Amino acid sequence: MLGIYQYPHGIMLNPREWVLQGDPDSDVATFYTVEDAVSFLNEKTGETYDEDGWEKVGIFIGDYDDEDE
Repeated sequence: MLGIYQYPHGIMLNPREWVLQGDPDSDVATFYTVEDAVSFLNEKTGETYDEDGWEKVGIFIGDYDDEDE
């Protein structure tokens, strides 16, 4: 599974912060493909970035498993 994450304050030494499905008590949003994750981000934000565009603004798509929480 894939998840969407950022590093707090843009510092890669910090642990990843994962995008949630909804409210703060919900599960991490997971996706089967990078395209699904990019579509989710673009839909929620109104942007039209591709994966590289999201990385340039500090949002990354990568492997996720429950142990990452």
